[in-house]
Amino acid sequence: MKELGKNITTYRKKAGITQEHLAELMHVSVSAISQWETGKTMPDISTVPVLCHVLNVSADELLSINQEKKEQEIQEIKREAEALIFRHHLSKAEKLLLGTLKRYPNRYDIMDLLMSLYRSRANDDTNPDAEEDCKKAIRYGEKILAECTDDNARISAKQILSLMYFKLGDERKADEIARTLPSMFSGRENMLCWVSTGKRKAELTQSLMFQTLCLLYNSMVFGMPVVFPDGSLSMTDDEQLEVIDKYETILKLLFEKGDYGFFNTQLQACSVFAARIFAKRSDADEVLARLTKAAEFAEATIGMDRTKTHTSLVFRGATYGEFGTTNGNNMTAQLLHELQSEIFDFVRNEKQFCELVMRLESTAVKGSM
Repeated sequence: MKELGKNITTYRKKAGITQEHLAELMHVSVSAISQWETGKTMPDISTVPVLCHVLNVSADELLSINQEKKEQEIQEIKREAEALIFRHHLSKAEKLLLGTLKRYPNRYDIMDLLMSLYRSRANDDTNPDAEEDCKKAIRYGEKILAECTDDNARISAKQILSLMYFKLGDERKADEIARTLPSMFSGRENMLCWVSTGKRKAELTQSLMFQTLCLLYNSMVFGMPVVFPDGSLSMTDDEQLEVIDKYETILKLLFEKGDYGFFNTQLQACSVFAARIFAKRSDADEVLARLTKAAEFAEATIGMDRTKTHTSLVFRGATYGEFGTTNGNNMTAQLLHELQSEIFDFVRNEKQFCELVMRLESTAVKGSM
């Protein structure tokens, strides 16, 4: 109100109009003009267009709405929130984003960030409020689909909505939303490679290969085996081990220099998956060997320079980039958590296992909600 009052005074004087004349033009009392200018009261919203016309000023100027400045502020808030989310300071990020949404209620990009935040919390197995976080993400997703016309925002919302409905057990709804998304071959990254040239084409092609590897991991390793309705599995343990080895072989072929970067996280997971299978067989030697490999991959991510570039042929020149984890723990802390599983109890007192735990504890860092 005070800001508006100052603006009315400024633009009135700039126009060479007295309070008395402005009152006459606006069909209000001089006292009303005085109260507007001192910030005690505000003009009725219906009078703002007339006031702007009389003072020869735009509504944005009168109301101190600087669109460029506002956009810069929102982009800075988004960068701050993304940094907080990456470091897993989710409560701080949530407070910042919710406060921003109160000031700018129709900012769908802020809602999208909140959806990502709630998705991260919902996927944390230690979060007792995971179901409520799913529902929060869904509320924003449904609002985006109902009101927003931006294609990118809608696609992002659909992806998270599908995952959240699935997590809540509504497979029909999750499937229904997923089917409205573009196919992999008609997706943005694939098409951009076709319509680009030179250095940009090379960078986009590397990005597409990177994402394709992630999809391959999700389907080959993370997505296997499939549980059939009768409770049986689509693969035997030996077949699962074979698939894991196949994926590791693919990574070794593509990263012939051993510069795995982000993919150290996947190799760690592969080693843990394999260790669990060997643990079911009580094969202590293989379990300890696979967990030791997992530790090596986890340690390779500690202090990893995200600006470092790959030297392996197909990814040469591409930066390592950043990665986060579901619960904010670094990779050695993640592995320590895995080692707490009772499936490894039969080797827990082995010297090699104890040494491995001590080794991981020296670099483990836990995240913050």
